[in-house]
Amino acid sequence: MGIKGDKRNTLILIVEDSLTQLTKLEQLLEGSGYTVGKASNGLEALAYLGKNRPDLVISDIMMPEMDGYELCRRVKAHEDTKDIPFLLLTMLSEPHDIMKGLESGADNFITKPYDDA
Repeated sequence: MGIKGDKRNTLILIVEDSLTQLTKLEQLLEGSGYTVGKASNGLEALAYLGKNRPDLVISDIMMPEMDGYELCRRVKAHEDTKDIPFLLLTMLSEPHDIMKGLESGADNFITKPYDDA
């Protein structure tokens, strides 16, 4: 269905190494009617994407194993996943961080802390 359709049929993959941050975003999205998939780093996210097709990926940048920039590059480079919208969720807000994210293929940024609304 997609983000604008029936929320119950919208799968959002959250990639976040902080259990607290992951749980907060999961509760926010599920409370709004979305279905949530979870991964704690980029490698787990790639494994998840090998089996599932989310409508949106929201990923932290600073993570062990594989950061959000590299994850985004890999998602956008793969024919089966390149059209999935990809949001980077980060505390980084310097212009070079934003440019690096855009160069990796990110569709947009959400800065932490974010407004739940």
